[in-house]
Amino acid sequence: MQTALLNDCERLSRLFSEASATIRDEGVSKYPIFVAHQQKQMQVGLPLVNAAKMQTDFSYQATTLEELVAKRIVQFEQLEEFRRIFKNPDLFWCFMTIEMDGDDTPQTKFWFIPIFASSN
Repeated sequence: MQTALLNDCERLSRLFSEASATIRDEGVSKYPIFVAHQQKQMQVGLPLVNAAKMQTDFSYQATTLEELVAKRIVQFEQLEEFRRIFKNPDLFWCFMTIEMDGDDTPQTKFWFIPIFASSN
């Protein structure tokens, strides 16, 4: 999972950086988050990358912490803790991945990936 995510990040670095900056610069949120997934459809965020079209390991949606709280993916009680651990979006991208465990229960994980110095 992590290797595939890092490979996509390197390849799509400019796109992720521009999307993150737009979300912040337009005042949408201080907390941009990219959802990395392999589902056909995702009910969170706006489509950013289609894996089949871009030949990436994952498809990506752009969302915000506020949307994740509104959709109860991040519990309201966890909001302040999440804000506290959220890394500087000028230096890191935040990704949310959804994996199925052995019981087919979705497990949400958050990853902070350092922004690649070179823009593609």
